[in-house]
Amino acid sequence: MIAFIIDLTLTMDTLFYLVLSRGMAPVSLRLVNKALKMFNARKAPVHASIRAWVDGWGAFSHLDADVVINKIKELLEEYSVKPEQWEMREETADETWISADVLRG
Repeated sequence: MIAFIIDLTLTMDTLFYLVLSRGMAPVSLRLVNKALKMFNARKAPVHASIRAWVDGWGAFSHLDADVVINKIKELLEEYSVKPEQWEMREETADETWISADVLRG
């Protein structure tokens, strides 16, 4: 569940950055697909951090909501879009929904 929340939030963060970087362009299917692809290309270290943290949990650590919320906050701050680190290239993107298989592969 933590990974889903973080993935969704970071994907939306990427989409927000794409919209802002284009002068508040309307959200389009092309931008959604691009945000999905951009996050997919950088999600491995995010998931590795989540796995390492979960593996270190004690038997009842997950019951402390503050610990979980603080970890989510920490991961979001670490992996959120930092425009100075991104090389934005104009790429062609489909105007149809990207499939889950494309994101997995």
